Amino acid sequence: MATNFERMLDRWLEKTERRGWEKGRAEGLKATAVRLMAEGMDDAFIARVTGLSFDEIARLRQAEQARQK
Repeated sequence: MATNFERMLDRWLEKTERRGWEKGRAEGLKATAVRLMAEGMDDAFIARVTGLSFDEIARLRQAEQARQK
């Protein structure tokens, strides 16, 4: 029989794993968007492929331009 502490620990681990997976997925989508930008793809195509918003794509473009300077 699991104690309250064990159940709380299990829930915490589940949430932590889920957050890690979501963060990794988001970073992967951003990296994909940057690669598509480098290939000259337009924002509408990038948004369609990655599911990122136009605002997020614009921020990525700005960050990438600043990084290249």
